[in-house]
Amino acid sequence: MKLFVWLLLMFFSAGILLAQINKNTVGIGGSLCWEREYWDDEEGTSAFQISPEISCFMLNNLSVLLNIQTVIYTYPKKWHGSPDLDLGFGIGSKYYFKYFYSGLSFQYRQWNKTDSKHYLLWEGGYLLSVKEHVFVDFGLDFLDGINKSAKQHSKIKTGIGIAIFL
Repeated sequence: MKLFVWLLLMFFSAGILLAQINKNTVGIGGSLCWEREYWDDEEGTSAFQISPEISCFMLNNLSVLLNIQTVIYTYPKKWHGSPDLDLGFGIGSKYYFKYFYSGLSFQYRQWNKTDSKHYLLWEGGYLLSVKEHVFVDFGLDFLDGINKSAKQHSKIKTGIGIAIFL
């Protein structure tokens, strides 16, 4: 499965050749994500994620970015658990081709007094223009754990967000 995801991400990354967004442009935006887990038809955790992002284009079409993740986990009542909070940040870059983009970032996360987790976040997506400089962002993310405490964890998710280029 991981091989398929890597090949898919490489496919989206391969077509990136022409400049569209100019050097020194600043981007602001973010995304929201909600997920629900089930095991054998039994209710599991729910998670709501808020991820604001700021970027600066160092070259035409190539941005350096900083993002923050806040994830709130809730558990089924029968687990008698209180909600937990997962905080993290990431630094990386994205490359844009027309209305498509592909990116890679390093993510650091700390959850509920456990060991910190380090991930690589591969992302790709499509920007739908709603107004000059304002876009709806339809994205696909692949999160892959890279340190000892996150090595067994990987995730694929889709999301929707907003991107504004000033």
